[in-house]
Amino acid sequence: TMHPYTQGETHPVPQRACYSSEEVCPESQKFSIEPAKVIQSKREEILTIVIDKKSSGLGISISGGVDKPLFNGSTGIYITKIIPGTLAARDGRLKLGDHLLSVNGTSLENVMHNTAVETLKQAKVITLVIIRTEGQNGITSQTLQK
Repeated sequence: TMHPYTQGETHPVPQRACYSSEEVCPESQKFSIEPAKVIQSKREEILTIVIDKKSSGLGISISGGVDKPLFNGSTGIYITKIIPGTLAARDGRLKLGDHLLSVNGTSLENVMHNTAVETLKQAKVITLVIIRTEGQNGITSQTLQK
């Protein structure tokens, strides 16, 4: 199934309004931190990118999956490297930190890492649905050099 959002739409992450136990609000929305320390929500975009791989590979490295989470609590698949000179690098639309939601309508949410790799390899013309977050989920070229 395709993601319900259309290309280029921006969907802000909702912010919670309650910060201390003195405020009257549902228990689930209370924070135990000072309001001054609250970090503003990051903007997210849902993008659809179509790339014709022809006979070459895409030229990206991905990390994540239910068996190899990149972040605590996240089973998503993320682009962690774009190899210089490859199709993805020349195309320029994919970015480090992009969260891959689906390939040709096949969900990459809650899948094993190798399933995501094989799904990307199988198709020649691929339609990727991604989430791009401001700050790119903290992934930089140094992420791989841990």
